[in-house]
Amino acid sequence: MTQTRRGFVKGAVASAFASRALASPLLRLAERPAVGKNYEATWESFAKRPTPEWFPDAKFGIFVTWGPYSVPAYNPKKGYAEWIGYPKNGWVNDPFVREMFGDQVTYWDFGKLLKGELFNPDQWADLFARAGAKYVVFTTKMHDGFCMWPTTYSWPKDWNAGATGPKRDVVGDIEKAVRQKGMRFGAYFSLCEWFNTLEMDNSADLKHCVDGLAYSEKYMTPQVKELVTQYKPDILWGDGNWVPSDQLKVKELLAWVYNESPIRDKVVVNDRWGDLWTERNVGDFAVGEYGHFWAGLKPNKPWEEGRGIGKSFGYNRVEDVDDYKSSKELVHLLVEVVSKGGNLLLDVGPTADGRIPVIMQQRLVDIGSWLEVNGEAIYRTRRLERNPPEQEERKNKEEGYQVKLDYTGTGVRYTAMEATLYAICLDWPGKELVLKDTHPESGAVITMLGCSDAIQWRMQGADLQIAVPQLTIDKVPCLHAWTFKIPGAAKGRKAPAAT
Repeated sequence: MTQTRRGFVKGAVASAFASRALASPLLRLAERPAVGKNYEATWESFAKRPTPEWFPDAKFGIFVTWGPYSVPAYNPKKGYAEWIGYPKNGWVNDPFVREMFGDQVTYWDFGKLLKGELFNPDQWADLFARAGAKYVVFTTKMHDGFCMWPTTYSWPKDWNAGATGPKRDVVGDIEKAVRQKGMRFGAYFSLCEWFNTLEMDNSADLKHCVDGLAYSEKYMTPQVKELVTQYKPDILWGDGNWVPSDQLKVKELLAWVYNESPIRDKVVVNDRWGDLWTERNVGDFAVGEYGHFWAGLKPNKPWEEGRGIGKSFGYNRVEDVDDYKSSKELVHLLVEVVSKGGNLLLDVGPTADGRIPVIMQQRLVDIGSWLEVNGEAIYRTRRLERNPPEQEERKNKEEGYQVKLDYTGTGVRYTAMEATLYAICLDWPGKELVLKDTHPESGAVITMLGCSDAIQWRMQGADLQIAVPQLTIDKVPCLHAWTFKIPGAAKGRKAPAAT
């Protein structure tokens, strides 16, 4: 599937869907849901569902934002370029856009121009695997309503990748390539559509629907069921925390996902399925965005930080090198997020012709190189409990708390795998690393991941003193951050202090 299929026909896609349904008996048996689980269509009932363990184990995923907005790839304010079509911001009428695409250009023209002539899903998946990602979330439908698969439920009828632009099943191509590389596949899906006459009232509050029930019955619900049935995503990543869930029958839809759908046992669902006040308390995991979290995250609630390498999710041609995080900053962000118990979902925005910009590729490859050495301290690990004072602990239980990410990139961060402590140094620790109130197991062999040199250590009272190996540049195991593995020191889950 490395060539653009300009002669796309729906019959071929239907055949592909049929072949996917005729998977091997062993695969179908492995995906067969357990019997007896039943969730009512209420947030309270959904909250009782345990999050599948694969998600907090994964730690690192790639978000791909690609659609008609990738054609102009423009936000004059260096913000979210994928919002260029939002009727209220007027960017389609920007002089730059008019000069590039003509005075009569409309947003609908960008769907036709999304050719994806260099789109190669196998190359994308190979890059994401090299980055060390364990899952990939793809934008199956953004707020513009353009469906990246050949659905029969798009509005208008041809506002989908099967009939317009790429003229291929983009979602199916990516899903297949991602799974072939051993990664899990996630489907981002916007609950709203800016241009659908039944849904968005662009002259009023975003929380208002023209006819939410009709929109849900004719478009939203059939689209989600089609995605779930045909592609069986491991993640259902909804986006529309501002829309009224009752009007759109969101809870009834999620009850179907959890009770009847073919993904009911493995799927994880985020918390952006309508109603701002439900965030942090619904779904299988909570979502942050560019470091912004609403308060109210419950203790031990899985969460995910999403952001782009630059300042936008969709590709923005206005951005330059200074708008992109460096490889060091992104490695530090990954460490920061994981040490606080979260996953990092790092976004790339392909160009209209289907290329992932080289600067983004370079960042991903650098993260992957670091993870080749230090992945043991990231994947399947858990955060250390901070053991807050009784009063603070009570506040956490009653009100929830707010994740705060530290972007200074200094000091030591900690993760744990059972009794093993990983101390990840964001700065080179010098000649000696001192960890207060840290107790390795008797006779422990402390190591620096990726380094074969023996590590000398001793206890000074309750403090662990590690003699850092003095390495020449050709012996340093990696760049950006360095990890010490300390057997037995994670007992009690109390985070040590570093000096």
